[in-house]
Amino acid sequence: MPPSWLDHPPHPWNRQGEALPTAKSTEGWSLNAKQCAQVIRAPQSPTERALRQRGWYLFGTAAKHNAVEIVLGTIGFDGMCRPMGYQAFVFMDGRYAGTLSPELMNARSDGSLMGDIKFTGDRTVEVEFARYSETDPLCCPSRMSRVTYQLRNGRTPSVMATRITTVPTSEPRSTSSVEKLTGQRWQLRRIGTNQEVTLDSVFLEFNAAQQRVTGFSGCNYFNGGYRLTDHDLTFGAIASTKRACLEAPIQTIEMRFYEALGQTTRYHLAGDQLHFYGGDRLLLTFQPMP
Repeated sequence: MPPSWLDHPPHPWNRQGEALPTAKSTEGWSLNAKQCAQVIRAPQSPTERALRQRGWYLFGTAAKHNAVEIVLGTIGFDGMCRPMGYQAFVFMDGRYAGTLSPELMNARSDGSLMGDIKFTGDRTVEVEFARYSETDPLCCPSRMSRVTYQLRNGRTPSVMATRITTVPTSEPRSTSSVEKLTGQRWQLRRIGTNQEVTLDSVFLEFNAAQQRVTGFSGCNYFNGGYRLTDHDLTFGAIASTKRACLEAPIQTIEMRFYEALGQTTRYHLAGDQLHFYGGDRLLLTFQPMP
């Protein structure tokens, strides 16, 4: 795996007075922007409008503290609507100050921003980045790098990384609650107790590092957050693309699938079958996708 900027002492890459960069698609990821419209945010502030005018698609939640605003922008998305070619832009009093990485990032790749942006003071920020080895599954990087930044809001605002600490990620939770759910795609086989699903394309996939679930519901791609504790499992709001499918069976499966995700409170693994329950009521049954 090529060397990362996170493996060396901090060096300055933000230059004071530098102009807000323009998005330049060099890998074709922007072709998926229409497909992933539901994960793209509309600008809510002058700084976000400036980013959008320069070609960046906004996603995630902006981090704000006093006069500081940190916004995530991306060139585009992969086929599962994960950001590709993205960056974290820092503004102070509405003025561009710099970025949190010297290079664009790709989801589920070494050096990608993996945690919340944490303000540890009025002018200090901590951010965690995923660190993958060549043998790590995409769900679970074996290390993480925590970077501390100093923000200066003088005549010309600036952002400077001052410390980088790389450590192993936390010990994984029990096999039943993490490892067996992540690292593979789960194909939907049954809704409720008796509705067999013959479509082979409906699936979901857990990303433990980002606490996100992604998948395809028969007509549309979707993504959302989830919370997993022992055998308890709940999903947050699910965002999906808005493709219209006229086939009635597909529409019915998709509608019942999303309803079941919203009602899920726990899961159970039995052999190679994954069951979602709402209380004691069986909602969905999955098998590993071949």
